[in-house]
Amino acid sequence: MGRNFIYALPNKVFEYMAAGLPLLVANYPEVSRLVDRFDVGLSFQPDDPRSIAHAINVMVENKALRVRMGANTRQALLELDAESEWERLAAIYARLRASDANGSS
Repeated sequence: MGRNFIYALPNKVFEYMAAGLPLLVANYPEVSRLVDRFDVGLSFQPDDPRSIAHAINVMVENKALRVRMGANTRQALLELDAESEWERLAAIYARLRASDANGSS
């Protein structure tokens, strides 16, 4: 598995979330972590047809699940918006600068 699959969060994930759609995603680390953290979808083993079929069937057969996960996408996007992410990144850099200034690592 390449690094892109390990660390990437594809734009289409956020586009589907912006549309209020629950997600069905391959269980790659970052995208699965996002799905689990915000309860916005289901993940499956990409090389296992039964796992894929199971995830699809669960989603198709459970309207309440689809509605809940779709609603959760909106809340997740509020927390994951670019402004919030920039603020978090700036805080990390500030801590690193303070750590360097104090001579600690």
